[in-house]
Amino acid sequence: MLWANVSCLLPVAFKGLQEGIGSWFRAKHVNDDTNGNSWCGYPYVDTSPVFAPDLAQMTNGSLAVWPHPDWPYYAGQYCGLEAKVYNPATGLTIFLFVGDAFDPKWVKSPGSIDIMSHSYSVLANHPTTSPSDKNKVIKYLQWEFTGTRNPQYSFKGPGY
Repeated sequence: MLWANVSCLLPVAFKGLQEGIGSWFRAKHVNDDTNGNSWCGYPYVDTSPVFAPDLAQMTNGSLAVWPHPDWPYYAGQYCGLEAKVYNPATGLTIFLFVGDAFDPKWVKSPGSIDIMSHSYSVLANHPTTSPSDKNKVIKYLQWEFTGTRNPQYSFKGPGY
């Protein structure tokens, strides 16, 4: 089996079905405050099947990022966890992995997530080719952890 079952090890935040806004980001773009390296400690690209939940919720309010001493602990809990993500407007469902952290200043509701641009395009059924598209979000997006973890996207995994 490629992914490990971690259902008994799921972290405290994001228990059960989540609902919020789905926005998108690029892996390496100044407007998205990204540099090609994820919060999870590996390189990623726009086609990486990852998303970013709220950093404040994942870190129990500490906002732990490198070099914060608690960053490895929190990233180790969340990175690589698989989620089933559903867009009610299109009826499409995809599976994504926690691969980054969503800056809480942009989080509009507790269940909101930021989705890597390619996966967002698939889920929204439209491309994300222009900065003006940043205002187009998936409303009422639903997602839930499946209880599995993909080692490729785990903390300090190989990524991409």
